[in-house]
Amino acid sequence: MQAARETQPEQDHLARLRQILLDLFNEDELRTLCFDMALDYEMLPGQGKGGKARELVAYLERRNRLAELLENLHRLRPNTRDTDPLVTEAPQLSNAEQFDAIIWTSAKSTVLTADGIARRQVLRTLDDIYTAVSIALQRDDITRASNEQQDELVRRALAQQRTLLIVDNLETVDDENVIAFLRELPDPTKAIITTRHRIDVAYPIRLGDMPWLDAQKLIVNEAAEKHVTLTPDEAQHLYARAGGVPLAISWSIAQIGFGYPTATVLKRLGQPQEDIARFCFDEALSLIRQHPARKLLLALSLFETGATRQTVGQVAGLGDDILIRDEGLVQLERLSLVNKEHGRFTLLPLTRDYATAERLKNPTEDRELVENWLSFYIDLVQKDGSNHARWYNFDILTEEGQNILTAVDWTFSAGRIHEALILMTSVFWYLDMMGRWTDALKYGDKAIELASLENEHLALAGVCRQAGWIKAQFGQFAEADVYFQRGLDAAGKVPGKEGIMKHTDLLIVIGQATRKAGDFQQAKEVFDRCQQAIETHQLSSEIQADLDFELGKWARDQQDWPAAQYYFQQVLDWADEMRKQERGHQYDMALGTQGNMAFVLFQRGDYEEARTICLRAMRFFEKQGGKPYFAILNYRFALIEESLGNIQSAKRHAQTALLLAQQMGLVMEQPAMQSLVIRLGADNIEANTN
Repeated sequence: MQAARETQPEQDHLARLRQILLDLFNEDELRTLCFDMALDYEMLPGQGKGGKARELVAYLERRNRLAELLENLHRLRPNTRDTDPLVTEAPQLSNAEQFDAIIWTSAKSTVLTADGIARRQVLRTLDDIYTAVSIALQRDDITRASNEQQDELVRRALAQQRTLLIVDNLETVDDENVIAFLRELPDPTKAIITTRHRIDVAYPIRLGDMPWLDAQKLIVNEAAEKHVTLTPDEAQHLYARAGGVPLAISWSIAQIGFGYPTATVLKRLGQPQEDIARFCFDEALSLIRQHPARKLLLALSLFETGATRQTVGQVAGLGDDILIRDEGLVQLERLSLVNKEHGRFTLLPLTRDYATAERLKNPTEDRELVENWLSFYIDLVQKDGSNHARWYNFDILTEEGQNILTAVDWTFSAGRIHEALILMTSVFWYLDMMGRWTDALKYGDKAIELASLENEHLALAGVCRQAGWIKAQFGQFAEADVYFQRGLDAAGKVPGKEGIMKHTDLLIVIGQATRKAGDFQQAKEVFDRCQQAIETHQLSSEIQADLDFELGKWARDQQDWPAAQYYFQQVLDWADEMRKQERGHQYDMALGTQGNMAFVLFQRGDYEEARTICLRAMRFFEKQGGKPYFAILNYRFALIEESLGNIQSAKRHAQTALLLAQQMGLVMEQPAMQSLVIRLGADNIEANTN
């Protein structure tokens, strides 16, 4: 009963955390909390808010992420910072849970020190474990006994007190008697085994990268011990370069303590010839050097954010041999060279640097892998993106966007202009999702330069369209017009119907920018020209839907609510028809239009329906990205909540809208948002550009 009483504070602590989530967060806010922690609220197994809160706390507790939950709670609800359950220390272990003896044995043949890699005496057989037990428990009779007597003496010695036996690097031990001994340990002895290989044990725990909060404590402690001073930025950089690997963090700080400049140590950290890389990877790589697993590892080094098994198998040239591919990936997992999460395989930064260096040793092999990798993304983009004005598969961008950016960077540096321009279709959409408009303009300017050199007129028109659109969102209409005019000139050089479609597409975006600049008469004239071109040349229904969307926003800004509702409904009907025909569901168009429809319904007094539609659109853009529009949706939702009397919710969404608008540079939207924040009595928010 003593042990049960001692663990009760921990149970109470978790229960109070669950209660805080239930009392202070509604279900939508719990979704946002999960989103901020890279979790899918809908995938939690519980039912309803209570069940989801219970499962969320349990999940994070199992994965040692409660500190991260507390940090988010403090950020979202500052008044909980002084609440008792949030500052309660972890319960102390009861006497029954403490160990009287801890015995460490290691089968590691080398050890990494600040001076380099040193050889060490290692555990090889069961006799070595018996010797370690004898020394730790001061039982000389064990080592003096015969082989037949030793086993019984060791078991008796271990049974006399609560002992923790740690066996490090078990994969290098060949003695089967060691495994048998560990499976039949006498009570109350417990064992912790570390191994690169996956083995059948009672409680397997796979160690990934160390979370930042824990790594921060390690950095502070190691730096203090080595008399090293690191700035917060240097500590963050060290954590990122080390990939959260504690050994790499400790080794780096030791090197700085020896007098090496911090910048030099951080640069050396990813170099394959350094002691840390050789210590971590040389032995593991030697085990797969003649196996397909090696090629899979080298292929994975090309993917900044990992890849699915199908993708990495295709790039490694094993796409059709599923059995060999899967066996190779299992081997990499057993050696802890890859991490697998949500069906994707990733490498830690140190592993990726080492594998990249290994790949570059063989130019022929490197060239083959790179070409396969580039071809994969070219095919992906051409399949899921029709043109610069529309993207069909947002899940692809969420998963592969950063990898596509890496591929574009490579094509720029290698002078592969045609491939670079194909990939630019997805670059703008991904960076828009991420709210990285400044980066999008940098990539766009580079693509415009290359397209001009190669007379790639269609691609040039598409990139100018996107770049001009971004400038217009910033309110920089003169600069936007420079891009638009250059795009129109390029579109005029594209022969046939394709050139007419691109020219009309550009005019639609020009009309949008003109409307945002406040010239409604000129905007309407531009839209009329677009309608005439669509009818004269029988352009696609997609172009018509784009125009209807802009006509709806033109009517909205003119406060012609019936006309706005008509045009937005036209777009929603078109998107639904595309879905039925399986011609690529226009998610961004449909959900963007729904957000506008919600605002129209709000203006016409249908608050409940407006709230339902706006919330649906918000969830889409929160999950898929698209910070600018998510900011606008939060503003509209705040207006709806205000009208429904949900003032606290209105305050939160108004604050979120203003903060996002400040971060994104949406200068034209900020005055209305600022006015709403003031009217609701919410705290003002300073711009956060981090």
